[in-house]
Amino acid sequence: MNEIFELIIQYVRSAWRFRWWAAGVAWLLCLLGWTVVSLQPDVYEASSRVYVDTSSDLRRLLQDQIVESGVEDQLSLVRQVMLGRPQLSEVAAKTGLSREARTDADKARVIDSLSQQIFIQGGNVDNRGRRDNMYSITYQHSDRLIALGVVETLLDTFVESSLAAKRTSSEAAGRFLRDQIDDYEQRLRIAEERLAEFNRKHFDRLPSMQGGYFQRLQSATEELDSARQQLRLAESRLERVDQQIRGEAPQVTVAGEVDPESLEGRILSNQARLDELRLRFTENHPDVIAARENIAQLQRRQREAAEQIRDGGAVVAGANNPVFQALQISRHEIETEIASLQAEVADRAARVARLRGLINEMPEVEAELARLNRDYDVIHAHYQSLLNSLEREQLTREVFQSEQIDFRIIDPPAAGLNPVAPKRMILLLLVFMAGIGGAGALAFVLSQIKPIYQVPSDLFQMSDLPVLGSVGRYLSSEDRRRRNFEYIGFTASFALLCVTFVGVVLFEVVGPGLRGIL
Repeated sequence: MNEIFELIIQYVRSAWRFRWWAAGVAWLLCLLGWTVVSLQPDVYEASSRVYVDTSSDLRRLLQDQIVESGVEDQLSLVRQVMLGRPQLSEVAAKTGLSREARTDADKARVIDSLSQQIFIQGGNVDNRGRRDNMYSITYQHSDRLIALGVVETLLDTFVESSLAAKRTSSEAAGRFLRDQIDDYEQRLRIAEERLAEFNRKHFDRLPSMQGGYFQRLQSATEELDSARQQLRLAESRLERVDQQIRGEAPQVTVAGEVDPESLEGRILSNQARLDELRLRFTENHPDVIAARENIAQLQRRQREAAEQIRDGGAVVAGANNPVFQALQISRHEIETEIASLQAEVADRAARVARLRGLINEMPEVEAELARLNRDYDVIHAHYQSLLNSLEREQLTREVFQSEQIDFRIIDPPAAGLNPVAPKRMILLLLVFMAGIGGAGALAFVLSQIKPIYQVPSDLFQMSDLPVLGSVGRYLSSEDRRRRNFEYIGFTASFALLCVTFVGVVLFEVVGPGLRGIL
């Protein structure tokens, strides 16, 4: 710490040699700075506050049926429009700011200055979603009356533009929606015509209720397989009926005995005679052989008759066996069913073959139909959405037109008699501090440019040579008086600078100031 303190003392001693240079620079900087601050024009601030009551019970009741853009968004838009160049140009013309602007560049500078000096606050939404409906308009200018006129013009414009925006915003939205609906209605009509023309051209290849092409082909194949299975079942039932017919006699007696005149009766009679002959003779006896051949012939005739019936021949004449008759009726029914199933199988097979022949064409037709339907559905969905939006817009416009926006002017436009800028007291103090700091910096820089050795150790460190001794400076009484006079002069110069600073402050803050005199 002592080393640092000693180093600071050395720097001060070295810079002390240029104290008069520092004093001159301090006076120069302070005088120039105080003059610039004194010549700065006064700035007056005009402001006004207005509260906009946008609450509406009707909007709260119909919040799900109307558009909630609301008056708040319109006010925010109006606030942005007020800072636009057309509106600022009108304000400059009304307040006389553009009176001295001769060229377009001058007018542009006036408008830019307005946009930088006008502050409109309010209408913001906080973290809780609450909107600040308190709006404040602030403007600063060197002329108090002009600042007041600008704020008054902006306030009138804010109220009038907000009411106009309320009337025109919904009308513009309605016109836009109606134009869009007309456009989509035309596009929807074109899509419907394309779809109808496609349906007329490919009516025989369009998907049915069963689905698309591959679903229809699969369904037709399954129906063909089902019809073939039913045909096989009917043919199997016919075979079983034929077997039953072959084992049933066409005629029976009333009491259930066999009719001796029928083939079955004759077979039974010959069988009884054969049994009697076998009791009397051997198998090789001529009567036994003749009886056995007669029975075989009668059985062959019975099988032929049954085959004729099975092949569609006439009913055996004189058949009175009810079972035999029922079997014949069942056989005819099964034959009719088989003929119907054969026709159905042929029809379904032809349908499957026709569908398989369209395997390269049907998918393309279905894909094109799907694309047309998709385009139609998209356009129709947008059309319905626009219709719903138009209905909401009409209801919203009616609600907004029935509302009343209440503008409550909390603080009318006003401008203080005392300027708000510049802060001369602070600026004068900053200039004084800058002058002192600049003087010290100049003395330090000069001491570094022209250094001296304060103690013998500095000379040893710089030359790396041993220092045997040092000789002190002898001051005569005249030299001491001159040095004291310099100290007194420098101190007086610094004191005079401080007194001048106090005088300048009093003159500028309390008195009329340099600008007031000029």
